[in-house]
Amino acid sequence: MQPTDEILAQVPMDQLAQQLGTDRPTAEAAAREAVTSLLGGMQSGAGDEAGARSLLGALDDHSSSDLLDGGVQLGQVDTADGEKIVQKVYGVDSGAVAQRLSKGQVTDTLIKEVLPILAPIVLAWLAKNVLGRGQSGQQGGGGLMDILGQVLGGILGGGAGNPLDPQQAPTQQPPAQQEPPAQQPPTEQAPPPAQQPPAEQAPPQQPPTEPGGDTGKINTIPGPR
Repeated sequence: MQPTDEILAQVPMDQLAQQLGTDRPTAEAAAREAVTSLLGGMQSGAGDEAGARSLLGALDDHSSSDLLDGGVQLGQVDTADGEKIVQKVYGVDSGAVAQRLSKGQVTDTLIKEVLPILAPIVLAWLAKNVLGRGQSGQQGGGGLMDILGQVLGGILGGGAGNPLDPQQAPTQQPPAQQEPPAQQPPTEQAPPPAQQPPAEQAPPQQPPTEPGGDTGKINTIPGPR
C-alpha cells in the first residue's frame, strides 16, 4: 500500500467531512491532495543532511503521539501544532500552496482547513515508520538517516520531490531541437528528345509521256501555204 493510502486509511472520512462542512467524496479528494503534498514537501526538505536532521528532530518530538493507535480521532488532533508543521514544510504562506492544490470542488479554503488537521497525522505516521524501524534494529550502517532515506525514497515514486512545494520551481525542459529535413538530391531531368532530321520529300512526279511522242520537241501544226 502506498504511503498516502496507508495514512488516509487511518482518517475517519465521515468525521472529516463533517468537520470541513462538505460531503465525503470532496473531503477524501481534499485529504488526498493535502497528504500527498505534505509527504512530498517533507521529502524535499530532507534532501540535504541539515534538512534530514531537522525532520528527524520533529519525528522524535512526535514519537510519543498516539494518534494512530486504534484509528485517528480528529478531536485529538492539535491543529495549532499542525499549523506549525505546515509552515515548517512549505516555508511560506500556505495559501499559495492551497491555491495550487485546489481544483473543482476542492477549493483553496478547503485545503487550508485540512492541511493543519492532517499534518500531525502525517508526521506521526513517519515517526512510527522511521523511528519504529530504528528501535527494532533495522538501522543499517547509517542509522536513522538511512531509514529516513528509505522511507522517504518510497514516497511519490522516490526522489521526485514535491512539484507543489513553492520552494521548488518546476524545471522547464528545453524544447527539443528539430533536425532540419534532409535535403533531397535534385531530380535529374531527362535529356530533351533527339531531333529527328527532316523527312526527305519525294521528287515531284512527271506527267506520263504519250506513246510515240517526242518528249524533247513540241509538235506544231503547219499552217497553210
